[in-house]
Amino acid sequence: MVWPTGWPGPVPASEWVDAVPLLLESFPDLRLEAHRFAFDGPVAMVEMHMSGTNLGPLHLNDADRRVLNTEAASLPPSGRTMAADGVVVFAFSHDLVTSERHYWLYADSLSQLGHTSPVAMEVDAP
Repeated sequence: MVWPTGWPGPVPASEWVDAVPLLLESFPDLRLEAHRFAFDGPVAMVEMHMSGTNLGPLHLNDADRRVLNTEAASLPPSGRTMAADGVVVFAFSHDLVTSERHYWLYADSLSQLGHTSPVAMEVDAP
């Protein structure tokens, strides 16, 4: 099972694999770089850096649609680049991956692509 960020829940790995071509259509130059690894028994965590240029239709997930307040399935390409840091957590059993969880700040990516504006937050002085 895979728990992708922004999806309503876990999906079979085959469904996630079927979605990868849509991601590559949105970002044909997509790069994923692994920076740090941590292992603890049957769990491994990988700190990742993802970057790419939005040259194809931006396929939206449920979280994207909530942030953008739209029902659209996709948006036109922006031509802009995005970069995001995240973590992927893998669970193992008998040397096989049994599940994968993705943790990415997609709202930051939407802002970098020009679809949202960052909101300044005011902090009350003590």
